[in-house]
Amino acid sequence: MSLYKKTLRYFRELSEIPRRSYEEKRVKKWLISWAKDNNWDYEDDEAGNLLIKATWSSDEILCLQGHMDMVCVAQDSHDWSEEGVKVIEKDGVLWWDKTTLWADNGIGVAAMMAIAELEKRPSLELLFTMGEEIGLVGAHELDLSVSANYGINLDWCNSESIGIGCGGTLLITARYEPKKTTRKGKTIKIRVSGLMGGHSGIEIHENRGNALIELISILNERDDIIGITDIKWGDADNAIPRSARAIALFSGDEDVLESWLNKREKNLQKKYNNEDISISLKSVDEDYDAHYQKDILSPLHKVGSGVQKYNKENKPLSSWNLGKLRLKEGKMKWAYFLRTNTPGGIAPMKRKITDTFAKFPQSKLHALSYEFDHETPVWYADADNDFIHQIADTMSGKKGPKIPTVATHATVEVGILADKYPGTQWVSIGATCHNMHTTREHIHLRDLEEFCERLERIIQSYT
Repeated sequence: MSLYKKTLRYFRELSEIPRRSYEEKRVKKWLISWAKDNNWDYEDDEAGNLLIKATWSSDEILCLQGHMDMVCVAQDSHDWSEEGVKVIEKDGVLWWDKTTLWADNGIGVAAMMAIAELEKRPSLELLFTMGEEIGLVGAHELDLSVSANYGINLDWCNSESIGIGCGGTLLITARYEPKKTTRKGKTIKIRVSGLMGGHSGIEIHENRGNALIELISILNERDDIIGITDIKWGDADNAIPRSARAIALFSGDEDVLESWLNKREKNLQKKYNNEDISISLKSVDEDYDAHYQKDILSPLHKVGSGVQKYNKENKPLSSWNLGKLRLKEGKMKWAYFLRTNTPGGIAPMKRKITDTFAKFPQSKLHALSYEFDHETPVWYADADNDFIHQIADTMSGKKGPKIPTVATHATVEVGILADKYPGTQWVSIGATCHNMHTTREHIHLRDLEEFCERLERIIQSYT
């Protein structure tokens, strides 16, 4: 069986196993069972990472690395703790229209397994990490004995490039208690939906929009919306929100508001070139104990979401994504995911956001507190070394065009791995995956097959 077909087979099996972040025990158990079947040694650490050593006497050891968890985004309700994903193959494309596909990083994990079963291969260390999608938690807490000379991360999103650099990150989560309003009015529900969503590192610069920001803008602009009762949405910190809804206190004419929202809907459809965008308005009969002052959204409206700075090539240099926002029963919580490709660039971004809230009247934000998590360093490898040249030459082939080495605005675990294992040279490659972190995530089989052919050439070059 070819590497491509075996990768595809393992990917389908893997997709049946629920594996959201912090709930990787089932997939880890499955991988350990596979290692035992092959009589390979393995070890794990307290964080839940796994290292399988498919080695023998060899001068060089190659480490392959991928993460076990995935981003959980669904159109409808989905029990991520108990339900896997159904992979559909149609017209040469793998996809599933109700949830994310789990190609990130399921394809990488499946390829690692398929490589380990090749008859001709070097000694391998297979490193499977947990919690990558929630801030590279597993990589930060790694305590495993990697000894390989070279390491290949298989979490790159584009088979037409080679990753030698990535952005640094920080997750800022804020909590506070907003001040109540005594104003009276009707209760309404406004929902913004149909935006494209996407990966906040790879697609943050594309004209996709952020449903939370668009909802906040609507609430902020209307003087007849006089209070906020409940806000909800955001699927993941590192995913651009595709829908959002709010329950609000309203003092005006609903027909006038509906007409205004219809115009806003058309404007957003034109702005983002997306006819699926919808804004709905409904009256709410349910009684609520309290409503809150609308201006608690003003700092978020000012901070916004998206690319903050571009480099000379007009690619994102720094950005932040408002990934989650929740107001319920007097408790407000939001989460911003920051990214930068500038060493030391996280600190001024962090300061700008917190300063915006510091300037807001603190009497309206009771018990404001911050959490700063998952800080990851900016990573750049030396592009002019033999390892990088060998990977590029082998992937390109004798007749193919030269595959470029690039840095991404997204973040891969290599930056942390390079710091933890300085004796190992690292690079990042992967199969092309489209619309990651959305329900439109898909991968073309022809792209996957071509990547597997390139990957096999790399592996055989170390035998």
